[in-house]
Amino acid sequence: MALGQFDSVKEDFFSPYLRSADPEIRSGAYLGLMVLSEGNPGPKLLVALQGETDPQARLSALEALGMQPSGDPWAMNRIALSEKEPMTRILAAKAVARSLQGREVTDAAVVEFGRVWGLQAVSALAIRRKSPEAREALAKIAAQCQDTKVQAAAQRALQGNPKSAH
Repeated sequence: MALGQFDSVKEDFFSPYLRSADPEIRSGAYLGLMVLSEGNPGPKLLVALQGETDPQARLSALEALGMQPSGDPWAMNRIALSEKEPMTRILAAKAVARSLQGREVTDAAVVEFGRVWGLQAVSALAIRRKSPEAREALAKIAAQCQDTKVQAAAQRALQGNPKSAH
């Protein structure tokens, strides 16, 4: 059982560990916050993540943030888009998606998230558009996506014009 799962452990318990010079300790603190049985560590994780430089600790912070039911999707999306490492970027996008759960599909944050990450996916698929799998995925996006900008980008990528796909 993780320390954060005990009812007697509160958010503040992890505060000194979030400021540790040791990235492994910070990583453990992030994961502890992830499994808290009560409280809302999302804002604390978001602040810590903005200053976190260690790749493994960033992954832990993003994993923890992704488990939070609420958060600031706009700030989280900015962080996600700035990630350079693919795995970190995926976890960051997952954290943003989780923060949007329960919102209406017409909510501005949901629309923006879908468009930004849809265009990112189309750009990635356009690079590999010669493979049958990538072409099939682009065709599905072009046919089924509700966002007209993402749909148009997928159609352009299928036509061999990937530079205008984003």
